[in-house]
Amino acid sequence: MTHAGTVLIESRMLSSVSHHALSVKLLFLFSLAWPVQAQTPCTGSDTFPGSVAQMVCPAPGTTLGGNDVTFTWCNANADYFLEIESVPGAHDIFYALVSFQNFVHLINLPTNGRTIYVTLWTQIHGQWQTPLQYTYTAASSLPPTLMAQTLGTNGQFQFTIGGVTPGRTNVVQSSSNLSNWTSISTNVAVSNSFAIIDPAATNFNLRFYRTLELR
Repeated sequence: MTHAGTVLIESRMLSSVSHHALSVKLLFLFSLAWPVQAQTPCTGSDTFPGSVAQMVCPAPGTTLGGNDVTFTWCNANADYFLEIESVPGAHDIFYALVSFQNFVHLINLPTNGRTIYVTLWTQIHGQWQTPLQYTYTAASSLPPTLMAQTLGTNGQFQFTIGGVTPGRTNVVQSSSNLSNWTSISTNVAVSNSFAIIDPAATNFNLRFYRTLELR
């Protein structure tokens, strides 16, 4: 059985091809929009209340706002080691030394609603202290996003759809009147985005697109 949400987002691009105006619209069939993640220090990140750095934002135990998140901890003016995993011991999201910086900005985090495991180490006077461990809940879904719209040198319209769920099948359809839809691509997403080429786009004065995620 397949399910789709409702029309939510529209993105518009105007291009010129041999004096022929090409208007492209992308309509997504998903029902949930996430707020943009602020990239400024969060409240409390400039203080150091304990013997080791502590995660400040996102607030531990909360659900992440999307796949684009800045993890910030209180600044101990030290070296840190941050580990973010979807499965304990997997080292699959982030696993690295962070020197004299109390935040890490990550994109393409999982959006499957599962638990995200975070471990933060602080090095004080050359000694790594006992790490602190946190858990978060990954966002359960994201609206797709139109990215990287281009008109190739061969005249073909190309774009990328981001914010999709890896492993899910997505059908991209096009229309010139919002009534009759034709499938132009079927993709099983291997990451959070995939590219689309529509060689027929320049044959139309107005072109609409929508993507359906099959569940």
